[in-house]
Amino acid sequence: MIPQDNVSDKSWKAQWQTFLRQEVESLIQTVWERIPPSVRESVVELAEAETRVQTLSTRISQGVVTRWAAAHAADDAIPCCPTCGQSMRRVASDRPRAIIGFFGDYRLARAYYACTQGHGGNAPADRRWGLGPDHVSPKRGALAVRFAVEAPFDQASALLQAALGVTVDDETLRRIAHRVGGVAEAEEQAAIAAVAAGHGPDPKAASESPSALVVAVDGVMAQMTPKQWREGKIGVCLPLINDSSAPADGAGTESLLQPVGTPDYCIGFESRPEFWHRGYTHALQAGLDARSCRLVALLGDGAAPE
Repeated sequence: MIPQDNVSDKSWKAQWQTFLRQEVESLIQTVWERIPPSVRESVVELAEAETRVQTLSTRISQGVVTRWAAAHAADDAIPCCPTCGQSMRRVASDRPRAIIGFFGDYRLARAYYACTQGHGGNAPADRRWGLGPDHVSPKRGALAVRFAVEAPFDQASALLQAALGVTVDDETLRRIAHRVGGVAEAEEQAAIAAVAAGHGPDPKAASESPSALVVAVDGVMAQMTPKQWREGKIGVCLPLINDSSAPADGAGTESLLQPVGTPDYCIGFESRPEFWHRGYTHALQAGLDARSCRLVALLGDGAAPE
């Protein structure tokens, strides 16, 4: 055990890291010594060795996460029903829940409560741990969304299986991605409403205020259902800054515009006038109203969107 009394946060972290490193090294040595020599010698390919080690490390990680959950499953107080506000009644102290986690499948036990007025029940630990209605851990869900953004749902599911060896079915992947997208869209609509009310959105973090801003718009047809296609209106904002460090053909220096930060993208399926509110909000977030921004370039192909 590591004594935590009278030590700074930095010192505590250093001691914790040292403790973990020593424990892991000891565990690796113990596990290696317990593997029969005949088994060690039977593995002759690196790929097979990696697969077996990955399986072992996954099982260890699953056990650590499960033990962490057991140590943090206790509730500080009896929860109240979110519908009627009455104190809920504990109906189980260790109701299990199967979760598809970052390290594989978990079976997490936590207390479960029911409303005495018949308004359903819940496990407060689920909320503290960041678990949603899907049986997917937060880290696994975040990774699943990244894959789902980059590829169709069926391909994303296959990529997840190949990368981490854990399966998330296509439908679960779709629900998670849509739920995260719904939260992002709600935040965007709130920012658009704030601009419409005269309250500009907070500029997104950047190392420097832009000297210029490029705003590009375009459209793409997206298949919403097997028989329905709609135009998605796309906008991208790229802030630029002056860079006077580049040589100008041996004649001193000249001011060049260089990108700062990353491009900010948006897409909407609303009408053209409504989309301009979305694009304008993103432009403000990219620094359109900054006093340093002296040039704005709007790029488009001239087509009339729907």
